[in-house]
Amino acid sequence: MIFAICVGARDISHHPLAYFAHFSNFHMALLPGWPSGTAHYWTLAIQMQFYLLFPILIFYVPRRALPTVLILFSLVAPLSRWGLETYFPEIYHSQAITTSAFDYFGIGALLAVAMERDTQAGDRKWRWVSLVAGGCYLVCRGYEEFSTPLAGVKYFQQTFVATAFAGLISSTLAGFKGWLGKLLNHPAVQHVGRISYGLYLFHTPVPLLLGYVMPFLWHPVFNGPLLMIRLLAFFLTSWGLAWLCWRYLEKGVSRRAV
Repeated sequence: MIFAICVGARDISHHPLAYFAHFSNFHMALLPGWPSGTAHYWTLAIQMQFYLLFPILIFYVPRRALPTVLILFSLVAPLSRWGLETYFPEIYHSQAITTSAFDYFGIGALLAVAMERDTQAGDRKWRWVSLVAGGCYLVCRGYEEFSTPLAGVKYFQQTFVATAFAGLISSTLAGFKGWLGKLLNHPAVQHVGRISYGLYLFHTPVPLLLGYVMPFLWHPVFNGPLLMIRLLAFFLTSWGLAWLCWRYLEKGVSRRAV
């Protein structure tokens, strides 16, 4: 966030409390557009809220009731998306409200509980549920892009995504064999995985940085075939910052956690 301020991201400069107190998601939900340089920070705010509050829920819910509670917790999300869109038109981005993201965390937690209760990584049931959920998402997405969104079902679209990725995580923990396993174990792919969070953090403020140090990249000549030069500068800068973040921050934190 300090980096975003340094490169001139205006929204965080004008509303620092919302960002540093981790409720920028509510702030952005009321904006007609997404702020330049910090558009993705609403997801980081929801993550922080989850890490601070979700353990309290897990601690106080009886272990036997936990799966049922997590399912109900996840179902709050589509209900939230429907209610916010229907009754609160002044909220431009309902997905940025915390309750609309409950299914992401609830379904992930449900997978963790299942594995704690001896469900094996790569379990066939999770795999099939994941495939069905992924198919449902593609259908919903197709209707949204090329036709009219499916009434009612569209509010479960992100729930389908969360379920599909839970199955993918389960399969990943079991490991992949054959050509896919070799590809995922390739050093280049592993490197991208290590710095992926940094890439996510820095990719939106980077254009602001390049606007200062390489303003010529925004000359109209780079809108044609030379666009690749601008994209290459964008990629290399994002990669460099992500690597520095991993090398000097994330790597050290991981060692201390172990």
